[in-house]
Amino acid sequence: MGGRVPPCPQEHLDYERDIAVVKEALAATGIDPADISRFVPGIVEPSHFDDEAAVPVMLLWLPRISNQMVKETTVRRLRTPAAKKIAADVLLAEFGGAGDAGYK
Repeated sequence: MGGRVPPCPQEHLDYERDIAVVKEALAATGIDPADISRFVPGIVEPSHFDDEAAVPVMLLWLPRISNQMVKETTVRRLRTPAAKKIAADVLLAEFGGAGDAGYK
């Protein structure tokens, strides 16, 4: 994973389990989900995740996700210019409903 590393093996397993449904939804629309969790600058090898094509899938799944690390991955992927005009309502709803004060 490229984002925040889970502090324990169980959280890593939970992350992989919970992000699997998002990966399946992306794959079903023809988007390769392999680099969804990779946020490392392309110094060695760039990420090949198609942020722009993934916007509709991410917006659909964001409200359904309960795992905070998966939610964070999804929000980070919505920072693409393609999401600017269509993601605001969903992101504001998520921001307002965040249970963790660190997300507000």
